[in-house]
Amino acid sequence: MDNSYRFELDLSDEDISMLNDIIRVTTIQFITHILLSLTNPEIGFLNGQFWKVTFFIMLSIAFYWFVIKKYIIIQKKVLFKENDNVL
Repeated sequence: MDNSYRFELDLSDEDISMLNDIIRVTTIQFITHILLSLTNPEIGFLNGQFWKVTFFIMLSIAFYWFVIKKYIIIQKKVLFKENDNVL
């Protein structure tokens, strides 16, 4: 029995990766907030500050995927090409 939810979206592979990244970080944010609100009664559960920070995190991730990742490319340095003859 498969208990997973599957969504088929008409998005590029890059957009799917961005969406998965947003879901991953939002899950971390949500679980962290639950734990903080359970251990500190001064922090309200799902308060306005939580939603504001979560929204800003989502915007930041989208900015990274749409701007930073497209213009700043970091690659591993290749010392030898496969076709190079080495003595």
